[in-house]
Amino acid sequence: MLVQAYNPAALHYIIPSNTLIRRENTPATERITSRWLACTVPNRGRFFMQVSAVGDPGLAFTLYFPLLLSVHAGLGVRLMWTLLFCEWSNMILKW
Repeated sequence: MLVQAYNPAALHYIIPSNTLIRRENTPATERITSRWLACTVPNRGRFFMQVSAVGDPGLAFTLYFPLLLSVHAGLGVRLMWTLLFCEWSNMILKW
C-alpha cells in the first residue's frame, strides 16, 4: 500500500473548517482520520494492537482489578467502579 505524506492543507479540501460534522458524515470522517493516522504514524499497527490488547476491559476485570485490590484496597474498589461505569455507559451509548 502506498502511503502519501501527511499534508494538513489537503484536509481542508475534504472537510471545510465551517462544516458541521453530522452523524451521517461519520464514515467519511473515519476514513479521513484513518488516512491521517496512516500518514502520521506509518507501520505502527502492531503497536496499536498491543495497546488495545493491554487496555481490554476483560483483562482489566480479570487481571488488573485483583492485582490492584491486593496492593491497595481503596484503589481496587475505585478501579472496579470506574470499569463498571465505563462499560455501562459504553453499552447505553451504543444502544
